[in-house]
Amino acid sequence: MSLAGDEARADRVLTRPAHLFAYGILTRDDIVRAVTGRTYRMDTAVLPDYRRYGLPHPGNEVFAAIAPASGHTVPGRLLWDVTDADLAAFDRVEEIGTGYYQHAVVHVRIDGRAEPVRALAYVCGDARRATLTGDWQPEAFTGEAAATFIRDVLPRLLG
Repeated sequence: MSLAGDEARADRVLTRPAHLFAYGILTRDDIVRAVTGRTYRMDTAVLPDYRRYGLPHPGNEVFAAIAPASGHTVPGRLLWDVTDADLAAFDRVEEIGTGYYQHAVVHVRIDGRAEPVRALAYVCGDARRATLTGDWQPEAFTGEAAATFIRDVLPRLLG
């Protein structure tokens, strides 16, 4: 790989957006608090030209994933001013590096703002796109499912 490629990748890291667009489990305040130990300001947001799907994981679990899709929109929440340390924790939860998800810079719309907001999002990894199914519904991840995730899964991912 060329040095120019390394410099371009480093530039993307250094200029990453300070905000995170969440569309799945990270839209839940209790999950964000369990991951980071803090409460973030979150506003309702919409991501244009993407679609939300279900992404199968081991153990018959299906989590949300997004992929580009012209003419579609994804509802979600924008987490403002995410710290580097918390982004690293979110990366562990989203299993960056496993192929399930990868970072993308996106532009989301927020009610009351004329200009879109630049944000980071976790999009489906290229190698996993063929496994996407239907539309993941937030209602599938409430109550006991969320409590089990916080109690049993997060410690393993964050450990």
